[in-house]
Amino acid sequence: MREDEVEEYLESVSMDITFLEEKLQNDIQNPAITSLSKPKVASSLENLRRCLDYITKDVFEIVILPSLTNFPEEKREKLRKNSKFPYGKDLSQFTSMLNSSLPDLENLDQDVFMEFKSIQLFENKQSTVYDLCSRTNTLKHDHSNQIKQELNDGLIVEDSFYIKNSSDILFVDCSIEDKKIDYLRINDSDTCDVELIANLPLELRSINHRTTFCFKDSKIDVLNLITHSLIIILKFKEKIYYLLQKNI
Repeated sequence: MREDEVEEYLESVSMDITFLEEKLQNDIQNPAITSLSKPKVASSLENLRRCLDYITKDVFEIVILPSLTNFPEEKREKLRKNSKFPYGKDLSQFTSMLNSSLPDLENLDQDVFMEFKSIQLFENKQSTVYDLCSRTNTLKHDHSNQIKQELNDGLIVEDSFYIKNSSDILFVDCSIEDKKIDYLRINDSDTCDVELIANLPLELRSINHRTTFCFKDSKIDVLNLITHSLIIILKFKEKIYYLLQKNI
């Protein structure tokens, strides 16, 4: 199996994230940031997609291939080469790609099938994996013109949360250092709950011209996409390889 290779690529992405965060932490417009970061951004996205494809090929070889004994060797090999991570905006698109990459997976291994389905946009209402896969296809051809640098004003909360202008963070029914909070909204406007914040151990600081990278035709924050994709794929990898061990 390709599990070790997948782990190496994921570790590489993790290091790239650290590199990118360090380059952007000063929040200063700097042309050098753009030139250094764009290749890292592109390679991180491509490596994440590569991990999904490697996992899919392992599923094909361990779960699907043994069921194709009646197929000519040439067709079996073609199917193996064409097996890529299936994704789609809706169930129909996902099913179509699944049938091409992992034919009859739902019947051959229901648990593995459900793991693939669980990270799809139409299933969990989160577009992370869909955005990763669809955007990476475009980046393969011209990453230099697909990613743009943006400068945004906003707030930093405890060096953990960044709030862009016209955005906010809502805390409901939680505690901050043992202080109970029923409802707290933090943003960069006059609607911010200033008095409540003043009584909480929170550090807020305004920030001007924070550098972010987005796809040229969207507001998707590329670094956030990479970070969230890494978290999802790490969990997905663990679950899939645990299930595949049962088939060996």
